[in-house]
Amino acid sequence: MARVVLSLLVFFFKYSIVLASVKTHTFPLFDETVRSQFVITNGNINKGALQVTRDTANPTPEFSLKNQSGRILLDKSFRLWKISAERTTLASFNATFVLSIVNQTASGGEGLAFIIASSKNDPPDNSYGEYLGLFNQSTDGSYSSDVVAVEFDTRKSTGADDPDDNHVGINVNSIKSVTRASLSPHNVLLKNASDIFAWVQYDGKNLSVYVNAGNVSDASNALLSFAIDLSKNLPDNVYFGFSASTGNETELNCIRSWNLTVEDISDSSNKGTIIGLAVGVPLVVVLILGFLIFVFVRRVGYTHRKSQRLMERALTDSTGGPRKFRLKELTSATHNFDKKYKLGEGGFGSVYRGLLSNKTPVAVKRVSDNSHQGLQEFLAEITIISRLRHKNLVRILGWCHEDGELLLVYDLMPNGSLDKLIFKMDNKNEVLDWDRRYRIVSGVASALLYLHEECEQQVLHRDLKASNVMLDSEYNARLGDFGLARLIEHDKNSYTTTAVAGTPGYIAPECFHTGRATIESDVFSFGAVALEVACGRRPRMESQQIHLVDWVWGLYRENRLLDAADTRLAQKFDRDEMLCMLQLGLACSHPNSQERPTMRQVLQILGKDAPPPLLPLFKPAFVWPAPPSNMSEILSSSRDFSIQENQSSSE
Repeated sequence: MARVVLSLLVFFFKYSIVLASVKTHTFPLFDETVRSQFVITNGNINKGALQVTRDTANPTPEFSLKNQSGRILLDKSFRLWKISAERTTLASFNATFVLSIVNQTASGGEGLAFIIASSKNDPPDNSYGEYLGLFNQSTDGSYSSDVVAVEFDTRKSTGADDPDDNHVGINVNSIKSVTRASLSPHNVLLKNASDIFAWVQYDGKNLSVYVNAGNVSDASNALLSFAIDLSKNLPDNVYFGFSASTGNETELNCIRSWNLTVEDISDSSNKGTIIGLAVGVPLVVVLILGFLIFVFVRRVGYTHRKSQRLMERALTDSTGGPRKFRLKELTSATHNFDKKYKLGEGGFGSVYRGLLSNKTPVAVKRVSDNSHQGLQEFLAEITIISRLRHKNLVRILGWCHEDGELLLVYDLMPNGSLDKLIFKMDNKNEVLDWDRRYRIVSGVASALLYLHEECEQQVLHRDLKASNVMLDSEYNARLGDFGLARLIEHDKNSYTTTAVAGTPGYIAPECFHTGRATIESDVFSFGAVALEVACGRRPRMESQQIHLVDWVWGLYRENRLLDAADTRLAQKFDRDEMLCMLQLGLACSHPNSQERPTMRQVLQILGKDAPPPLLPLFKPAFVWPAPPSNMSEILSSSRDFSIQENQSSSE
């Protein structure tokens, strides 16, 4: 029976995977080579962007930017839904794009929209102004419009319940949004000519919209999410693209890059098999459920005992590996996990100070029951960190898996985490001095170089942040928390997962598109830490509602980079080293992964064997797929660039 059930499950899931394919269209920039792939009405391709409405380079005889509407659609239809065996299947899709809106008059208007349309027809007549090229007075609100859109509105429309002149909304056959949200509280201003990152996602049930000011790394929560069955609002074949308009006040509505991925639900040649599955699978599921309930009741206890025996055998058989502790020993060491001995708390649980019977001080990590860090992460942390040997890594002493408890035992770090020393020391006498900060960042870089290039198997940390950098009695950096870390062979490039791992603000933008962790994504996290240490500010500056990297890049553009230095240092730092770390932090935080330096290059720069890389004055827009790397050329061309020159220019 078990073999039959297993065979059916394997067949069913293998078949599901075959049926779920995708179609992807990627435009990292727009030029004449891609013009033939679009249907362009009243717009243009100019300066590497889709100009959705007329721009100043539009060669029309009677040129005017006022009261215009434009539309640019991908010249390819997609199957959005289909009905088979009395069941409607809806295709999921993801669209990520970078938009830029440039005012041509004082207040600017009207905005642009990402659209899903039923045809490649031109915008309706008189669809300028508040209608965004989507509708006109007679078609607004009509089901025959067959348009679903996500609007990025730069003017408050009359009678449309718009919150302000800077908002995003989801529109269904009407210019009146079914749901909307102001972008101002999220520090996003549409019409200031900056790059705005947008992500529109449909999973077959919900249409979700994410927006950030040119930075995808914090796109972890949807700004808008609306439950909608698109089969009831659109025909089965649709077109994707953009629409925009101007009124008496004008602006340039630009799309700088675009990636579209749509699930392919086209009819296959296996219709008979699919129908057979539709009929047979419900019956099989009933049998499976009955069987699994029976098996689960009998085997759950056995499975738990077996997994524990296998884990203990794997860990105790490893030479020089961490030893197994008894639960009562760790309970005694931490005074029954008394709150007075708690060192910190995170998503995984809590860490306690303890004293073993042999008077050895330790830190005991107790994984909570509701933690995202389960047995798999527990095992990963033990098996990975136990085989690593480096002066800048936290040393694991042992573990305990008993009575449902998951416990890890480490060397105690007397000076706690870098996070606490940077952000939670209010007394000026307790401020971490510059020499220690520089040594700490160099130590973290050394640890990452070891993980990426020097150990037997390449290790991706995947959760590098200030709170995971511990400090020993001499303030040396010790990188810890390997619960999300993964081992890969040196000839591999990445680790793929179904969910993005890490902490918002430290997650590289490309991870949201691929689900892959790479050495470059670790470098991005390192850049965030380096900027934190130099500036004494968190990756997202809540007080100013902007990202630290954007703020620092703005100061770099204005030749005021030293103004980013932590004011609590009271100018007591080496100016060359501060400039170096700030520029290095920006280079590692580059939106495009292939432009970031390697950790070996980072160490050379911190060791003053190489100057920091040259940076563009303006922070580049995120592009996916990443363009070919020219980081090596930048580093090479900057060999004659001296920190002293940068210092003198900033002065």
